[in-house]
Amino acid sequence: MAIFPNIDYAVVTSFPFKNQYSLCVAVYRTYPRLKLYIKANRLCAHPIMELYTKDTVYFIAPLSKQFDFYAEEALPVYEETSSEPEDETPVDELECSKCHNHQNALIQQCCCDPLLHSTSCDRRKRAL
Repeated sequence: MAIFPNIDYAVVTSFPFKNQYSLCVAVYRTYPRLKLYIKANRLCAHPIMELYTKDTVYFIAPLSKQFDFYAEEALPVYEETSSEPEDETPVDELECSKCHNHQNALIQQCCCDPLLHSTSCDRRKRAL
């Protein structure tokens, strides 16, 4: 079980849940339309989460605090590839390098316009 932060702004849609077949139809119809909406409105909404109730499936893509919705296990792990001995590499530089690599990996996964990352995407705020 996970506890997610409050969502201030999000792209939300829903689909009726009648049986297992409706899940297949929901995924097939909802994700492409949600992606088109996000691109058409030049939003930076990720990750897309599914919330199930008794009779409805909600698809939620937060527009802020995106880093808070990624599980630690799902984030990429980077190994140190420096040719220098470990004793000579300051800890601050190593941590900064890992943060920079992590940020670049998430930018590649984002559905939003890369030119808008500095103004509309929450990544920049979280990195500072």
